[in-house]
Amino acid sequence: MGFFSNLKNYVTGSGAKVTLQVNEPARGRPFTVTITAETAETACTVNKVYLQVRASEHVEIPDVEVAKRSGDTLEAHRQTVQHNETTYQEDVEVAPAMELEAGQLYTWKAEINLPAEVLPSFVGRRARHEWKLLAGLDMRGNDPDSGWVPITIS
Repeated sequence: MGFFSNLKNYVTGSGAKVTLQVNEPARGRPFTVTITAETAETACTVNKVYLQVRASEHVEIPDVEVAKRSGDTLEAHRQTVQHNETTYQEDVEVAPAMELEAGQLYTWKAEINLPAEVLPSFVGRRARHEWKLLAGLDMRGNDPDSGWVPITIS
């Protein structure tokens, strides 16, 4: 059973359950992100603990008339125009390589300091600006991670 359990953890990233918690995120001043990992039934080697910070702007404009040339004719049709753009990204190494024991709970803290001039979170009629975080353990195979967690930046 141990071999197949280790193989499953390697392929699926289920060697640990990773979560994160954010304390009062804002621009222009530091805030703390707490990363927690609970290891599965086997010990594991971690190359590093990391945190990814991303912001992106999404714009969607419905019912736009778009013209397309086809040979000598100009054909027009209506469509929804969308555009997504990453406006900020940062990758933070939270902890270096280490061994994690089986069935244990580990906690790390990372301090993030976003520049004051970055865009805050917002949702408008045709555009939105979203912030999200992902914490993970860099391991052989599929990294266990928290998944992208949305946050609100004021």
